[in-house]
Amino acid sequence: MRGPAILMSVLVALVPGCAEDTGSGEPSWRVSGSFTEDAGDEDIADLQQRLRPWGTSAAILESYPLQYSILVDSGPACDEVRTMLQQRAYLASVGRCQAVAAGP
Repeated sequence: MRGPAILMSVLVALVPGCAEDTGSGEPSWRVSGSFTEDAGDEDIADLQQRLRPWGTSAAILESYPLQYSILVDSGPACDEVRTMLQQRAYLASVGRCQAVAAGP
């Protein structure tokens, strides 16, 4: 499947705890960007598999082209994830790591 058709088959998931306040006062970190227009299900699966060492997954945002958002628990981990993302041909853009304040 290509383009908007893959939206129906995408499972949007974040590993529990990544976006929640752990009480430590430490912020979560986010990196986001977009897929290329011809990215498919296999590319999304590859991205999710590559994120496992950091204990997280990508939230896939319904848009065209698809966008992603990834939360990790530290700045250094976010930098590592960002470096990995920059090497993926199926990603059109990779944003900067940004601190995300913990929720109430």
